[in-house]
Order: sequence, then C-alpha cells, then structure tokens
Amino acid sequence: MIFCWSWCPFCKKTCALLKEQGIPFKCVKTDLQEDNFNFQNAVVYKSKQRKVPNIWIDGKQMGGNSHIQEAYKNGELKTWIEDAGIQHNLKPYVASEHPEEKK
Repeated sequence: MIFCWSWCPFCKKTCALLKEQGIPFKCVKTDLQEDNFNFQNAVVYKSKQRKVPNIWIDGKQMGGNSHIQEAYKNGELKTWIEDAGIQHNLKPYVASEHPEEKK
C-alpha cells in the first residue's frame, strides 16, 4: 500500500516503478480523502514518516520513493515482495537500460 498525494512527482515515480514491474499495489491519495488532515496525521502517527510516498509492504513501513528505487536497484525489493508472498513480474535492474539516470 502506498500513501501518497495526487500531485506528488515522487509518488508518481513510485507508482510507475511498481506498475512497470507488475507488482500489485493500492494507492491511497491522502490529499483526496474526505478528512485528509486527520487521515494524514494518522498515517504519520503510525509510520513516523511525514513525507510521501509512504510505502508499506505486508504491514511493514518500507520508506519512501528513494528507498523503493534503491531497493529495486540492489535487489532488495524482490526479497521484500517475495517474503510477503506477493506475485510479481519483477525484472532485475540493469543500469544500461536506464541511461536517463546519472551515475
């Protein structure tokens, strides 16, 4: 599950990565919730993280976009989702396939 804001570019990057890799997820756009202030505060209280995206896998808070991107690159994301029993089509990260990224 990802708690995000509808307009956040980092949230969009996280969702794009998961979609590209065939990892099922639910995105909760906290800014569009009826009582978004209290909803967001509840998420912060539970996770101790105010920033979005706020990523959870199998009831565990995994961090934000930079955490998920790095976990994908180093193979840790695959371990996280397999340990959670989540079906996926995750392909290994190959740097040469991502020339837009700076080294």
